[in-house]
Amino acid sequence: NEEKASDDDKKRYVNGEKANHGNEKANTNEEEASDDDEKGNDNGENVNTLASCCKLFATEMVGRVADRAVQYHGGAGYIEEYAVARFYRDVRLFRIYEGTSQIQQGIIARNLMRAAKT
Repeated sequence: NEEKASDDDKKRYVNGEKANHGNEKANTNEEEASDDDEKGNDNGENVNTLASCCKLFATEMVGRVADRAVQYHGGAGYIEEYAVARFYRDVRLFRIYEGTSQIQQGIIARNLMRAAKT
């Protein structure tokens, strides 16, 4: 075990310097980020509506871009050998996972209605 520990210690040094130089700061930021994730807010503000808006906008926009790319390629846009066909298929999934566009719209509407009541 001591030999294994010393080997692990040796791996942590590259060219005489610690290999994880700067990771102490990154770990602190990760811990802070996980605290914010658990609360569902950032600086005391609820960001659920903003996150849904961003997801909805980004996925709908990339869907338009993919559709336009297929349109420019014409019939070749559907041929599997072209990258644009795969791009179109992959982009379609963005609108489905992590909540469909319609679910995101519902979340946005619900949160805006709640905010309007207060």
